[in-house]
This record gives sequence, structure tokens and C-alpha cells, in this order.
Amino acid sequence: MPEDMQFLFKADIQTAFDHFHSLLGVRIAFFTSSGGQLKVGKRKGSCAYCRLLRSELGHGVCLAQDDAMRRRAAAEGKMICYQCHAGLTEAIAPIYVDGMQAGFIMIGQFRRRNRPSGLHRFRPAVARKLRRAFEAVPYFTQSRCRDVLAFLEIIVRHVASNRLVDIRRPDMIQPILDHIHQHPDGRLSLRDAAAMIHRSPSSVTHAFKKHVGTSFRRYQIQARLNKATHLLQTTPDATVSLVAAKLGFDDPLYFSRLYKKYKGCCPSKLLGRSKADVAGGAT
Repeated sequence: MPEDMQFLFKADIQTAFDHFHSLLGVRIAFFTSSGGQLKVGKRKGSCAYCRLLRSELGHGVCLAQDDAMRRRAAAEGKMICYQCHAGLTEAIAPIYVDGMQAGFIMIGQFRRRNRPSGLHRFRPAVARKLRRAFEAVPYFTQSRCRDVLAFLEIIVRHVASNRLVDIRRPDMIQPILDHIHQHPDGRLSLRDAAAMIHRSPSSVTHAFKKHVGTSFRRYQIQARLNKATHLLQTTPDATVSLVAAKLGFDDPLYFSRLYKKYKGCCPSKLLGRSKADVAGGAT
């Protein structure tokens, strides 16, 4: 995400994060795509166990793992859950705004076991502090962990669909961005986009690279495919062919290939998961 973008948050996002922390005792936070923390439930920092461990071992391992997990979540375009090097569980999910990845929502940490490991490496006094701090971290059973992660997915969809996070971009290209998202089935050419704001095609190309971080064509594709993801996830009777047609793709096979190229999975798999979720909720 280019550095000259400004993030705008509705009050609802802080309220949702605060409630999440109050109910579960687990931190939930919004991070930029580069890892900068902007919002956090109850404005809480890392848990005492992590702070103690970092004071003994340093921050390098944690920062490297966080960066690796952000890149993996961005590449897969979905929430991932993992165990950090301290033995605690965390989850991270990408957030999209106007078809572009704006950042991540992350929860953690919580524990899924009773005792920490590796305390023999520390002095007895430090080991005792670490054990007490570990036991103070919220403990979730496997079934409760599934519920927490399912709840996080709902929050991610709520944030995206209700635009609780927005991005302020330079006014010059805003009419083009608005047109792309108001007409997801359209095929706006670079020349027509330039005429829309009375600029040259080359200046539009430069503006997209500078202020959006990608090309004009790639932005259009990602916006349409993110809209496809939303339709596949929220429309129980949808089919790949219907979603492709709704977004202006004449050939559903081409749409599927394009979706797999950019999203890393076939749209039919996403559709299958969506229908399974609906069926599971009906039981």
C-alpha cells in the first residue's frame, strides 16, 4: 500500500474491536499491509507472556513470523490460523477496500494447551514469571477456537461490506475508482478513463501506480474478482456461470482461470464452501 494513502475508520470498528476483547479477553487489531498497527480492541498491547518472552529473546523472531504470516494471508486471500514461536495461537485475515488489499485484521494470542514449553532454557525466577503469565492467557478448547475463528470471519466481512475502513486517495483518480466499483460488469478502457478526468492515458497510468500501487488494468481485474468473491460467499443459489455473467465475463471457463490466477483457487471451491456454510447453519 503506497505510503501517501490515509486510512479512515468509522467509529463502529473501534466499538466492534472493544466488544470482541471484552467478550473473549483476546486482542483484535487492524494493521496496514506493511504491518503498521492502527486500531486495536480496548487499545491493549501484547499479552504479558509475549512481552516477557520478547524481553528475554528479543523481538526479531516475532517480527519475522508476523511478516511471513501477513504475506501468506495476502497470497492466499483468506484468513489463516497459526501457532507462534511462543506456543500461542493467532489468526490473521486480509481486508479489501475498493478491490485492493488495505490491510489485515489480526487476533491473538490465546492458548490451546495448559503448560508452556521450553522453560528449562531460562533462569528459575524468569521461568516462574513466564509460567504465571502463560496461564493468564485465555485458554480455548478446539471447539471454542473454531467459534472464535468463525466470529472473526464474520467481523472481516462486516468491516468490508459496511466500509468501516476506507482509504483516502488523491481526488484526481477518484472518479475512475468510483466508476469501476459502480459498474463491476463494465469494461472501461484506459483511454475512456483518461477522458473521464480530462487527462492523458499516460498520466492515469502513472497516477494508478503512484497512488493505488498497481496498474489500471490489474486494479479493474482485482475489483471484479473481489466482487465475485462476495457474490460467491453471500448468494446461496449462485453458480460460477451466473457470477461470471453478472460481472461481464462471456466465458465462465476464462473467468475461472482468471480467478484461480489471481486468487489461488477455483471459484467453484469457494462456492462449495459457501454452500456448505449455509447448510451447516441450517442444521
